[in-house]
Amino acid sequence: MTAIGLIDRDYWPDLFLNSLPNGVTALPAHEIESLFCIKEMFIAVAKHLGRTDSHANTLYLEFCSEAASRFREGLLLKQISERFKTRCMEQVNRSLNSLHIEGSEADVRGNHCSALSPEKWSIAPDSIFDEEKATIEIAIQTPYESLIKLLPGKVYLGILANKLGLEKAAYVDLVVDALSAADKEPLHTLGVELRNALVGVLPDS
Repeated sequence: MTAIGLIDRDYWPDLFLNSLPNGVTALPAHEIESLFCIKEMFIAVAKHLGRTDSHANTLYLEFCSEAASRFREGLLLKQISERFKTRCMEQVNRSLNSLHIEGSEADVRGNHCSALSPEKWSIAPDSIFDEEKATIEIAIQTPYESLIKLLPGKVYLGILANKLGLEKAAYVDLVVDALSAADKEPLHTLGVELRNALVGVLPDS
């Protein structure tokens, strides 16, 4: 058996995600709920429920637009804040990891306090905030390309399910049941389509 480590992408910056150890992979989506919103998975379920390809694609575009519209005011600011905090945490951790104990107590105190001075960060806090604000704004303006990766699925999974005439729990149950359906069970064909939708998205197992 080979263990595969999967973590949510969450708000982690690329610097952190690119430094993950071997055997650990970040989801291509913001979080596990976001995986249920991958376009190919939505299309497979829509076709299973009788929608045509054209109708399913239209519904997905409507979902992306409606989901993006949720991110305004406080919820919008929360996304920027969370990304700002994780970027700052990354810089703080790198500064702390480089600390060492040499010289007198005064030397150590000075080195430790100086290490956390924002003036010594590779990127200034105000620049981090502006960069993350721009990242979120782009994700909202181009949700078809960026929604799943950068914005939390908990906010919009229900919207996606409603596009198919389902409650969120019913949609999730349908996907899970199909993925676990045996060869001769009615949902097996849908399960195959869903697994194919995940090929190239999740690491090989």
